[in-house]
Amino acid sequence: MARLLVVMGVFLTLIAILFYTSPSLKPWSPIEIETEAFSQVILYPDEEAKDVQLALVYPNGEMANPYDEGLAHYLEHLVALRFLENFKTETFRHGNAWTNSYATAYFGSSKKERLTPFLQKLAETAAPLETDPVFAAEERDIVMREYEQGNAHTKTAQLYVGLVVDLLEDAPLSRSVIGTPEAINSYDLNVAKRLHARSHRLADATLLVHGNLGKRELEKVLSAVSYSQPSTLKPLPTPKGLPVTTERLTAAKTVSEISTDLVWRKLVRVSGCENPVVCNAKITTLERVLDSAARGGIAGPLRYDAFYARNFRFDIFNPETGVIEIQFSAVADKGVSHKDLLAEFERVLQDKLTSTIPTSTYDRIRTRLLDDWDTDDPDPEEEFDMAIGWLGDGLQPVTGRERKSAFESLTKEELEKFSGELAAPGRVVIRFVY
Repeated sequence: MARLLVVMGVFLTLIAILFYTSPSLKPWSPIEIETEAFSQVILYPDEEAKDVQLALVYPNGEMANPYDEGLAHYLEHLVALRFLENFKTETFRHGNAWTNSYATAYFGSSKKERLTPFLQKLAETAAPLETDPVFAAEERDIVMREYEQGNAHTKTAQLYVGLVVDLLEDAPLSRSVIGTPEAINSYDLNVAKRLHARSHRLADATLLVHGNLGKRELEKVLSAVSYSQPSTLKPLPTPKGLPVTTERLTAAKTVSEISTDLVWRKLVRVSGCENPVVCNAKITTLERVLDSAARGGIAGPLRYDAFYARNFRFDIFNPETGVIEIQFSAVADKGVSHKDLLAEFERVLQDKLTSTIPTSTYDRIRTRLLDDWDTDDPDPEEEFDMAIGWLGDGLQPVTGRERKSAFESLTKEELEKFSGELAAPGRVVIRFVY
């Protein structure tokens, strides 16, 4: 019997060693690669991938831009078009770029055998900006057309003119990514070059790689690429924070042909949201609870029981560490005034935020959220895309396994404490739409 137990022990040990040393048997996870060129490099290995996808994300968007409003987006146009010229020859597969408030990203895909020249071109987005002035002026006109297409003729854009500024005041987050006509007309190529030198530093950027290749293969590619030296100009300063006061700003706005009667936004400070993964779990779960017709939600009292709102939209965001923004917009039901809709919404929301969350509602929503995460067999491409999204929100990349763990660890009591904090006085901006 003793001999049998020894044999079984040896057998199980061998199985464990095989499991944790065989690439095909180990639990999948992204691989971090140390390099002096980038702030971080993360590989998402995928044996089923046909091409290699790369994303280079600089942690500077419009919030960090100290120059004309929207210049970060204009700069991205100039840099991206130089980078995307390489795709006209079909040497590479796909390329694109974007800018938001928090970050600027350049990305694309390539065949594995062309990965080194592809990464070389991607890294050159940090090289000194050399652009023909005539081309720069043409691109400025294109940005103006983008503004006109997205803002000048959009009723929704007219509605929100001034609302964001009222809520965020002069905080950098209130800056328009697309810019304003006055700012766009003032764009100067030399200023764009200064912004580029201060915002496009590879040592600050994160490189994400998804494809059928291993750590050593990627390290070989990284070592074969030439990297430009960073500018001697001062890096961009850290943007100042949001104005979280207890001020209440109410205004009426006449906008025809739009089906919204009330827009309501609130900024409030909270504790326990220093960890973005934990904070995301709290926000997602509470939003699902409140934005529902289940017990503990606001849909029943506002729409299905008392008929105050014909329809509404409810969202919770985390625009800055320790700050939560709640957004609500609604169409009043027949015979309900704007002020009555506002009063009932605020009464219902305050009641739900400060009440005990029904266990049945919490358990049902928690189960649905956990079912969304297949952490036993994660999809590498989905993990890659999720990492881009988190970097685009100014956050560090996380895995689905980390997010699911945060949902699993979140207790109903912790969620209720978080909910109660949202009920505290904050900065509120209201628009009555007629």
